Amino acid sequence: MRLTKVILRSVERTRRRMITAEPQSSASLPNGNVQQRRLRESEIAVNVFVIGIAGQTGGLLARALRSHGDEVGGLVRREEQQDVLAAEGIDAVVGDLALMSSMDLTSALTDAEVVVARSGLDWLILRPSLLTDDPGTGVVSLGPAELHGQIPRADVAETLAALIHEPRIGRQILELNTGDTPIPEAVRRNIR
Repeated sequence: MRLTKVILRSVERTRRRMITAEPQSSASLPNGNVQQRRLRESEIAVNVFVIGIAGQTGGLLARALRSHGDEVGGLVRREEQQDVLAAEGIDAVVGDLALMSSMDLTSALTDAEVVVARSGLDWLILRPSLLTDDPGTGVVSLGPAELHGQIPRADVAETLAALIHEPRIGRQILELNTGDTPIPEAVRRNIR
């Protein structure tokens, strides 16, 4: 199952938060990714549930969100995936979305403020270009109509994390490609 690209938001919580970014030096970050941020006092940590968290992009998204100070959980299909994520401090629920009862799914999502899922109320669809396993660059091209090329999964995860923390973006379809705009700026340019 591919990581789905729709983001649901808790409307009441997102209206109250003010997000500010502070880039860290590349020397203090794994793989020199300068787009990861530290949580500042003006930010509110978000509880995020990712369906498909054991996948490549889902795992990168989980790590990106944890680096922002967010609580992250998700849905996995196998217990061994749950164990791997638990070692990283990520709570995962074992189940198959297609076979879960609505009660089981509701129970898994109880504390989530943001759910990366397939349907919802307030939504945002992110359409990345061809995904690669190259190291992230921290610069992208993001907008309603972008040329399709390729983009590192790490940049997709960082962009998703930035979009989750921007409550003024919603009900849009954004395309994502490698570019020359730093991720936080690319996200700000899409506020409507």
